[in-house]
Amino acid sequence: MGARNAGAGHAAAEAIAKSGGRATFLKIDVADDANITAAAREFSKGVNYLDVLVNNAGIITDGDHAILEVSDELLRKTLETNTLGALRVTRAFAPLLAKSKAPRVINVSSGGGQLTGGADGWAPAYCISKTALNGVTEGRREFGLSWLGTDRPGRTECDALSRRRREYDRLARHRCAAEPYWQILADDF
Repeated sequence: MGARNAGAGHAAAEAIAKSGGRATFLKIDVADDANITAAAREFSKGVNYLDVLVNNAGIITDGDHAILEVSDELLRKTLETNTLGALRVTRAFAPLLAKSKAPRVINVSSGGGQLTGGADGWAPAYCISKTALNGVTEGRREFGLSWLGTDRPGRTECDALSRRRREYDRLARHRCAAEPYWQILADDF
């Protein structure tokens, strides 16, 4: 499991271990290209492949309350972490995912990223970044092929959610990850 805050990351890994699970901490800051590359390199020293990559990093910053008042800097910082971070991490770990028999990328988003009714006037920079993340995730039908460099499809969280909900919710393909990732994993594995 990765986190930019080493203390919090180690504490979370220890909590998982105390509850009977296995977790190793990996320091990673999704807003820093060099750090992401170093983290992927470090991770690959201990494993030959990666089955599931969960991109769960996200920020909402103070001052994110009205789109016409949000600074370009705040919008860039939010997009950098919430949207581009997931894409960069996926890119960095793609060689390990490509070695898996059933690779899976889960991009955790929120209802704030919906095209209709998601923002409702709160945290527009956050909502825009999650809408963009949803677009990156949902648009990976071809991406699943290209990032693996193979003709077998990779799965993404939005794909799984869309398939499960399609009969119940015609807009499901435009929504992603209102569910926590552990529920998605439990439902799909």
